[in-house]
Amino acid sequence: MLNNNEAYALASWIKNKKKISGENPKLYECIYWYKWRFEDKELSVSDKNSIAHILDYN
Repeated sequence: MLNNNEAYALASWIKNKKKISGENPKLYECIYWYKWRFEDKELSVSDKNSIAHILDYN
C-alpha cells in the first residue's frame, strides 16, 4: 500500500510532468517513475490501482 509521502511525491511528479508536456503521463510512465523513485518497494495490484487513481485525480 502506498503511504502518504509516496502518494504525494507521485502526485507532484504527475503535476510537474503535465505542466511541462501539456498532457497527463500514461499509467506505465507513473509505474516506471514510482519503481525508480522507491527502488526497494515491489508493487502489488492494489498499489497499481492506487497509482491509477492518483493519476485520474490529477
